[in-house]
Amino acid sequence: MYRFITGCLTLCLMTAFSMFVGPEPAKAEELETPDPVATVNGSPIPLSDFKWEMKNAAARGFDPDESADNEQRSFRSRVLEELIDREILYQESTKAGVSIDQESVQQRMDQLKGRFPDEEVFKKALEDMNMTEESLKRHIERGMSISQYVDEVFVQKADVSEKDVQTFYDEHPEAFTRPERVHARHILLQKKPDSSPEDIAKNRELLTSIRSRVEHGEDFGNLAKEHSDCPSSSQNGDLGFFGRGEMVQEFEDAAFALEPGAVSEIVETQFGLHLIQLVEKQPESIVPLAEIKDRLTLFLKQEKGKEAAADHLSELKKTASIERMVP
Repeated sequence: MYRFITGCLTLCLMTAFSMFVGPEPAKAEELETPDPVATVNGSPIPLSDFKWEMKNAAARGFDPDESADNEQRSFRSRVLEELIDREILYQESTKAGVSIDQESVQQRMDQLKGRFPDEEVFKKALEDMNMTEESLKRHIERGMSISQYVDEVFVQKADVSEKDVQTFYDEHPEAFTRPERVHARHILLQKKPDSSPEDIAKNRELLTSIRSRVEHGEDFGNLAKEHSDCPSSSQNGDLGFFGRGEMVQEFEDAAFALEPGAVSEIVETQFGLHLIQLVEKQPESIVPLAEIKDRLTLFLKQEKGKEAAADHLSELKKTASIERMVP
């Protein structure tokens, strides 16, 4: 996806949880503690939430323990303000009548689980962080409620004109630069775990024969359909367009070195032996506005919506009853 718009297991877990679900919910005894880190309109933000966010600082590359005292205090203050902001927005989403159905929560939960090799590893990761599936679901629901509130009240109502889109497009050409791409087909003779040197030699001999047949006029696609071990054989070996960094290095180097219509020498990768035919090569170019317009419009609406939500939050904080207890 174009650069501007789209934009170790434990680290992934911490990042995923902080991104999708927010802080760890407090245990019952922590909710009853007389020493929350803050209250927002009477609702306490427990110390467990604050500790969780500080722990997540490591996942974001910040180490409070290694920072100067004034930087530590500044960071602790920022963490606390984020928790206060989140609580205010959640309260507003509740007032607005936002309701998240449990099926959607479960779907998000399943997506998160999918980042782990199996159920056992997922549960162990939760256990290591003193979390349960129920507490995780609770925070998923809260996060979804805030997101839906911001989307409905601010993003969807943001006004983005044709001029806004055109201006942004004209002023940020680097955001819409499409790198050089190639369109290729290939024939793969797979290297299996039990392949012997003799098997590999036979595959090399077969590909040499196939290459000769292509040079004498036979259709590369038909030969790919007949001989290739890659799933792309059903599309005559067609891999579509791809840029640098999307294929293994040996394959990429060979494909980008070809001219349209040419067939490579035999290329060996971790997957086996390949013949590559280049179909088309596209140089680096600026993506036409017509092609990106809908996604750019959505991006600008999201940005305007976030700005409006931030302004609204600032006003809410002026009248909210907030007590901060973190030193």
